[in-house]
Amino acid sequence: MTRRRSFDPRPLRFALWGAAIFVTLRLVYRSVFNGAGGETVLWNVPVMRLPDPLSTVAFGGAVSAEGLWAAAVSALPVALFLVAWGALLAFVDFRRILRVLRHSVHGRSILTALGIMLSAFPAVVESVGTVRHSARLRGVRGIRAAALVVSAVVTRSVELAVTTGAAMESRGFGHASDRVTGMCEFPVEARQLSLYHGDRLIIGELDLSCTPGSVTLVTGDTGSGKTTLLRALAGQFQHLDGGTQIGVLHVGAVDRRATPPRDTAHFVGFVPQDPRTSFITETVTDELVISAELSGGELDAAHYRATTIATELGITHLLQRSTASLSSGEATMVAIAAALVVQPTVLILDEPLADLDDIARDTVVSALTRITEHTHIAVVVSEHRTARLHELATTVVRLSDRRAHIGGLELCEPTLFAVTTGVPSQSLRAVLGPNGVGKTTVLSRAAAADPGIALVPERAADLLLTTTVAADCALNDRARRLPRGATWGRIQTISDGSISPQQHPHDLSTGQQLLVALAIQTAHNPEHLMVDEPTRGLDANTRDRIVEVVHHLSEHRLVTIATHDTEFVSQLSATIIPMPTRESVDERTVASAGVTA
Repeated sequence: MTRRRSFDPRPLRFALWGAAIFVTLRLVYRSVFNGAGGETVLWNVPVMRLPDPLSTVAFGGAVSAEGLWAAAVSALPVALFLVAWGALLAFVDFRRILRVLRHSVHGRSILTALGIMLSAFPAVVESVGTVRHSARLRGVRGIRAAALVVSAVVTRSVELAVTTGAAMESRGFGHASDRVTGMCEFPVEARQLSLYHGDRLIIGELDLSCTPGSVTLVTGDTGSGKTTLLRALAGQFQHLDGGTQIGVLHVGAVDRRATPPRDTAHFVGFVPQDPRTSFITETVTDELVISAELSGGELDAAHYRATTIATELGITHLLQRSTASLSSGEATMVAIAAALVVQPTVLILDEPLADLDDIARDTVVSALTRITEHTHIAVVVSEHRTARLHELATTVVRLSDRRAHIGGLELCEPTLFAVTTGVPSQSLRAVLGPNGVGKTTVLSRAAAADPGIALVPERAADLLLTTTVAADCALNDRARRLPRGATWGRIQTISDGSISPQQHPHDLSTGQQLLVALAIQTAHNPEHLMVDEPTRGLDANTRDRIVEVVHHLSEHRLVTIATHDTEFVSQLSATIIPMPTRESVDERTVASAGVTA
């Protein structure tokens, strides 16, 4: 049963725009093709017929008030349907319908598709704003911007539907009534395991056994296959990503190749690298509760379990927040809580510390410590920042050259004093503060107030709007009135040559996406560059490369970084602008970031 929610104007606004555009297109169509005849002629355009075999199609003709009125009336049914649908979505959170749909047996495939559509629609609406904002940041205006928004939104709608479907699958939506039971005595067993994407080998001949209460730490450079291995353990690689598994992989004594994620969600918890992709509800409370409900818990018990986990992780202040409003660090904490709510046998975490400040990292590590000390949950975690987890790890898997090496731990955590380079740079500033205090707000306000500022958002991929790197470069050259090839030349200057112009931007690694975004936003030589959380998901080598690039860019302009990463700030020797609380996001903070309000 759906439930009424507080009014959200975005779906209705989107529907009104859609209705207005449809009516306008209908009027234009009737005016251009064969005219819109009537007694009160408004204008008359000479008729031009197409040659055979299209001689029945004519352009022009008399256009009358009566004809336009008839055209508008004929468009009203569709327009009213769009407005009614938008009004319904403005008042009703259809994501809650998942709780009803999951009990249906007949027509599960159709109901699942409907659930995906309804769950993805709010994100699609939000993506319109994201793409428009990215177009403005890149200086794309007018008809070109409108066409870009339509193209990018269509592409992202498909991506969102796939992502939402995967998230629902991993949380147990649509599971079989006779789900398998995982055996906690045998959390993970891999023998001669190889993982392929098509003909390309990702990881070869892995032998791994995880015992109850163990912590397996997976390390390796960006692109070494850490995420692929974890998604294989969760079942997403085999059943959702189109990957091929050779060899044996059992999770909870269940054959991973034969069992989809939805049927193991009640004993396998998975936190993906981008935690926002795992959210399927609107509020944090609902996100935690639905995890317990989908695993078979009663509603009262689900609420109690959600509150308990939130308290243990120190996120009770987030319970009434919208999942869309969470910072990256907050989203990570919520995703971890949602995974723990089901009391899993196996907990899989893909770089959970990447987006967290020092306090939040300590909270997560403490929570993992308590899990290993007081439960029999087997934890498999991938991380670049291995120093925080070295005392917990019972097994270390190092991935390199498409092979897995079981062995000792190489600590990868820069020390604050070892990397400090001297006197703070006056051309480099860092807005420094913990997760959720409003650093992103500061940079967004500053960039909106000053056209001389170029901003790279927290998700650099949001700035990449076309289907190839070359097309994004060409778009930027036209929008910024730059010589042809200028943006690609900037990419070649700041990258290591590993980026191909024909690659899809979303197929690039996180570090490569950031380098492309930096090149795009500096190709026109802005006076001030702002970068939001640039170290997200980067290994040590890529972090060092980004430090070099930022230093190079700061030689010609002011650069402001927003981050919670004190080690990165120390590497940069940046002048610090502290943000201790959310209340500090005022005009003075914006001004100190580089804009006088």
